[in-house]
Amino acid sequence: EIIRFAKTFFLDVKDATFFESSGIADLMTTCFAGRGQRLAAEFVRCRQKKDWATLEKELLNGQQIPDWHNVQHVYHFLRSRRMLEKFPLFTAVYMIGFAHHPPIEIVDALKARPYGAEGADANASKTEKKRSQKEEEEEGNTCNVKPKSKKGKRV
Repeated sequence: EIIRFAKTFFLDVKDATFFESSGIADLMTTCFAGRGQRLAAEFVRCRQKKDWATLEKELLNGQQIPDWHNVQHVYHFLRSRRMLEKFPLFTAVYMIGFAHHPPIEIVDALKARPYGAEGADANASKTEKKRSQKEEEEEGNTCNVKPKSKKGKRV
């Protein structure tokens, strides 16, 4: 979903970015061994009776991490665009963390396929088409002036 989110909302996203050390590797470390993982595990252990800020104070000796704040930002961003159903994992993480849904719901979210097989391919094709059009436009533009949009304004 992270890759789909980035490609949905940002045109110039390159796949290689997600496979650098700050991408998937960082996500895996965060999920399996990081402070965020410790915080989330304790959140589930205490059956969601303590909020994130309290757990941060207790477990991290005053350190703060952006993880739970980011979950809120992403959720509200998607909700404002009526796109929650297209990102079931992001939505489930928010609902578990802030709306007291049972943690087991993460399993259903991991199984969800919001676009279906054809929809995901079609969405990827649209994104690729936009990218290749933009690359073609930029190939003819060797100076630092940005190309004009259809309305004649600089992009």
